[in-house]
Amino acid sequence: MQLNGKVAQRAKDLRVKDIAVSLSHEADVAFAAVFVLVETDEDSVGTNTTSWKAVTHPMKNPIDTNAVEAKVREVLAKHGGLKQDIATIAADASLSDEGMTSHASVNVMLALESVFGEIPERMLTRSVFRSVSSIAQAMTEIGFR
Repeated sequence: MQLNGKVAQRAKDLRVKDIAVSLSHEADVAFAAVFVLVETDEDSVGTNTTSWKAVTHPMKNPIDTNAVEAKVREVLAKHGGLKQDIATIAADASLSDEGMTSHASVNVMLALESVFGEIPERMLTRSVFRSVSSIAQAMTEIGFR
């Protein structure tokens, strides 16, 4: 996990050494646990040690996959350079067959990041940007972070 800006500075001030996230979901319930490795002063001599502390928070409102797909379609309508109206394109249709070029896919990716947050490098693949449903699935995953 990479922190930026004020959050990164605050973590540095708190001597956070590492952060790990565990996610789980079933049907309409999701759960996230965040583990934070912090450096602490354990004794009066000032010896530094590290310890893991768990912070858990149940997600009360799971991600609405229909809303994610609607937002993806909105971004594609604006930035995808598609031959036809996005509303008429099937969720699993090939976006390249519908006219989305590699240049347009970069514009789509940047617009998606402004909506959903940074897209991890492992998701920057042709298969993720193949269709509305593949993009929506990836954005749903980002929403759990």
